[in-house]
Amino acid sequence: MQNLEEDFQRRKISTLNDKLPPQNLEAEKACLGSMLLDREAIEVAIDILKGDDFYSSQHRLIFDAIIALYGQATPVDSVTITEHLKSHGELDKAGGVLYISSLLDEVPTSANIEYYAKIVEQKSLLRKLFASS
Repeated sequence: MQNLEEDFQRRKISTLNDKLPPQNLEAEKACLGSMLLDREAIEVAIDILKGDDFYSSQHRLIFDAIIALYGQATPVDSVTITEHLKSHGELDKAGGVLYISSLLDEVPTSANIEYYAKIVEQKSLLRKLFASS
C-alpha cells in the first residue's frame, strides 16, 4: 500500500514539475544494503548523510532505524532492523520484511558505500536547490 501511495505522490510531482525531483533510488538501496552488511559502512554513511537526504520515505525510516540501533551499540542487520521498525509501528511504512531483506540483494559491494552515499547526498542537495528556487 505504501508503495502505491509513494508512486501516486511521485506521479503527482512529475505532473506538476514535468519530471521527478532529483533522486537515485538505486544508490539509496545500495547505501542501505551496505549499511546492513557492514558496520563500518554505517560509520562512513553517517559522516555524509542524514535521514532527510533520502528521497524515499521508506528509505528514510530504514536509515533512521539503522542509526538508532548503531547508536545503542546494537547489532545492525535485517532481523534487528525489522524488529526495531515493528516495535515502533513503522515496519509496514518501511516496506515490510521482504523489502528490507531485498536491500541486501541490491548492493553489489559495501566497499563502495562512500560513493553511494555521495550520490544520495548530491541528489538531496539538488532537490533542496530546486525547492528553494
